[in-house]
Amino acid sequence: MRPNHWRSLTVFCFLGISLAVALAGCVSITTPTATLEPSLTDQSILTDSPCAAPCWYGLELGKSTKADALMTAQTLSFIDPEEFPEIPYRYLYVSGSEQKYVDATSVTLQCRQPEKQGCAILLFVNDSVKEILLFPNYALSLNQLVTHLGEPEYIQFSPKSAESLFCGIGVVWKQRGIGAGFNDGIRCQQAHKDQRVDRDLQVRTMSYVLPENYARESVPQAGRDFPWAGFTEP
Repeated sequence: MRPNHWRSLTVFCFLGISLAVALAGCVSITTPTATLEPSLTDQSILTDSPCAAPCWYGLELGKSTKADALMTAQTLSFIDPEEFPEIPYRYLYVSGSEQKYVDATSVTLQCRQPEKQGCAILLFVNDSVKEILLFPNYALSLNQLVTHLGEPEYIQFSPKSAESLFCGIGVVWKQRGIGAGFNDGIRCQQAHKDQRVDRDLQVRTMSYVLPENYARESVPQAGRDFPWAGFTEP
């Protein structure tokens, strides 16, 4: 699967996440389950434990190695330690005005529950973790994220397909390198008229990226990205 397929995918397409875009269709995504024990869920985004996003369980973008990541994964109570599927990937490297595709590897960390479903995907270039994509397996709302992280800089609306009247929804904390995509959609016409959204939108994916990623994908992008306008009234 190649990076230029991203515009045909949904939900992840507009978050400025090259990893999410190319791999979302290659992993079985978790379905939130309200009955899971806390030890089987990853709530680090809300607790900042053991480190605040975009750090993830001590893994730092651009610094931590694949060996660091696999060692950490073995210790996480919500991750299945038996296997960590890998696939090759082409990563768009950006340094100043230079842009080029380089060889990369994605590693999927599968949940203990639901079994064989992805809880996280890590992307490595030259043995360094570049992006982290998380799939919460419990109910997590936009309101919870905003309460903990503060207001995002941008809200994003992207058509689910070229012919669709409905847009997927994302939010971006650009300065922190954090993004979120949601299960729900909205009529594109309505979104462009009033950019406020329901506070109870349920998170489908979280992304942690280096600042250069958002610069690469041109956030904000006209017609897609809007300054955060808040929540709709109850």
